[in-house]
Amino acid sequence: VCGSYNDELARKHARVVHPLFSELKKKGPWVEIVTLTGSALFTPEAADVHRKGIRDAVDQGLTYAVLVIPPGIEGRDVAIYTLREIFEPHCRIKVFSKLESALSFAREYLSSSSS
Repeated sequence: VCGSYNDELARKHARVVHPLFSELKKKGPWVEIVTLTGSALFTPEAADVHRKGIRDAVDQGLTYAVLVIPPGIEGRDVAIYTLREIFEPHCRIKVFSKLESALSFAREYLSSSSS
């Protein structure tokens, strides 16, 4: 996602990923990986869209929200704090600076959770 992140972009994201939830649930626990570029800032309205959608995702098997927010991205620290506040009541969250690290973590986690 290339920010700034507003409610319109959050709703577009929801329209793309929410239909996938039931298919993902059939395969067991799953992880969502989101990479933020440009800016990690988002509006309170976008945060509200995520608060509403996260419960559905968790009900459909989401176990980890994995974020990739490279150093130097505008609003990185504020976004990490706010996203933890949104996700942690419902599922675990992990933040990485590089996509490769996030993918490695997700593969390892999913492989251990399916054993």
